[in-house]
Amino acid sequence: MLTRIILATAVALSCGTARAEYLLGSLAFNTSLNPSSGTLKEAITLFNLKSTDGRTGFLSGLPEDTAWGSFQLNAPSAENQTISINDPGFGDFTGTVVTDTGEYTLGTGFSAALKRDVTVEGLWAPGNNPYFGGDSGGRLAALTIALTRNRPPYPYTGNTAISAALTLQTFGNAAVPEPSTVVLSVTAAAVAAGSFIRRNRRSAATPAAT
Repeated sequence: MLTRIILATAVALSCGTARAEYLLGSLAFNTSLNPSSGTLKEAITLFNLKSTDGRTGFLSGLPEDTAWGSFQLNAPSAENQTISINDPGFGDFTGTVVTDTGEYTLGTGFSAALKRDVTVEGLWAPGNNPYFGGDSGGRLAALTIALTRNRPPYPYTGNTAISAALTLQTFGNAAVPEPSTVVLSVTAAAVAAGSFIRRNRRSAATPAAT
């Protein structure tokens, strides 16, 4: 029984030493593009970002058409590129491109489309928009960018329009057990429990003095 109590206490004390992310809110954006047609294998500037009605969590009450800034994606891949989007109202985001699929084909035949998916991870600090209530603290954030170009008619020559969908997700931190800490705490508790049991056994085996 004592061993169980010590082990349970060790696990409880070890909790809260690590951090896990949980979603605070998300917000979708429309954007203008330059160039607005052509291949997805060249650098593309995204500008005139405006929020849509696709919003959740603490961002769900933000007015539609809230403006953001602009940025450029390198080509043919933007992996490891630093992205900065700044706006005094909506706030500042700085992150690094962690994945960029480059241009790939989705579908076959006349329904085929060219796609490019990009994920940027970094920090977002809310701006002076009254909706944020003066909260300017940095938050973990991820920006996903989905670029699409419909293929031109066979033999696939010429340019067609490019479209883009952006989503910003913001995260908070929650305390969770750190696996390595749990292992160390449980090991130490087990050693202490074993030592206690051995002492009790030796005491029981020693004849009482008369």
